[in-house]
Order: sequence, then structure tokens, then C-alpha cells
Amino acid sequence: PEMHYHITDVYSFAVDLLFRTNAADAGLVLQTNATGRIDGYDVATLPELQGEGSTITIDNEAMADAVTVVFADTLTREVVATAHADAYGNLKVDGEENGYITALTKNKVRAITAWVYLDITKVSAADFDTASIGRLKLNLQFKTDEHLVPATGEEIKR
Repeated sequence: PEMHYHITDVYSFAVDLLFRTNAADAGLVLQTNATGRIDGYDVATLPELQGEGSTITIDNEAMADAVTVVFADTLTREVVATAHADAYGNLKVDGEENGYITALTKNKVRAITAWVYLDITKVSAADFDTASIGRLKLNLQFKTDEHLVPATGEEIKR
């Protein structure tokens, strides 16, 4: 989305991310549902491997649905996807479960910057009580729209 804010108008931070896949024609997806993170392991016996999906937690719950994450190509700054938090803190790209972010090319690094900010059009002045803003925790989880096969030792050496 096109933004016309001055730097003093928006509370934001950026996270630079690098992605690479060994799958041909894979799409990068924001994982929004809980799923086992490693094939072949039982999340019932190893719950720490259970991804909970992409979420935000904010002390001031009135501001949860104002959190926005804009994914942009780091080099060109082109916006490739936007995710919004719902009232429960679940992040979704265009309101969809497991929303598509961008294409990945086999064995090529793709640099994406995630800009996280509070959308000031979704909050009121009362929401900005300095005593109640508190902390914001961000949990971004990604997957591809292709099933990935673990690399063997020989593939890793290349």
C-alpha cells in the first residue's frame, strides 16, 4: 500500500529476512495455522516442534488489529504482500489463511524486509495511553506452497 506518513507519525520497526529454497517454483507463504515444523516427528511427544502460526501479542489488546506487517523486496522496496492482525493477534495476508507473499527461485537468495507498524487509522487517541501501550511480540512463521524434501549430506556440501 502507498503510505504518506512522516517518520514521526508511525511507530514501526523493520526485520530483514533472507529466504532460499531447494524446490523449483516455490512460493513463500506466511504460515498462519499451527503445524508440525519438522516432517517425521510427532508433535504430541515433542510439542516444541509445533509452530503456532504467525501471531502478534500486544499488552494493549485494543491495538491488536492495528498491527500491520508490510513485506517488501529489500533491494527494490517493492511491496509484495501485506499482513494484518485480527483482534486475536493472528496475522493473515489479505485475510487468507497461509497467504502468499512472493515467488522463490530454486537456490537463489531472496531478501525481504518486513516492516511492522501500527496503523494509526485503526486506533483512537485513547488507545495511545502511554501507560497501556506495553510490549509487542511478533512471531513470523513461513513455509512454501511446495512440499520441501530435506537435503541429503551431498546436497548440503554443494
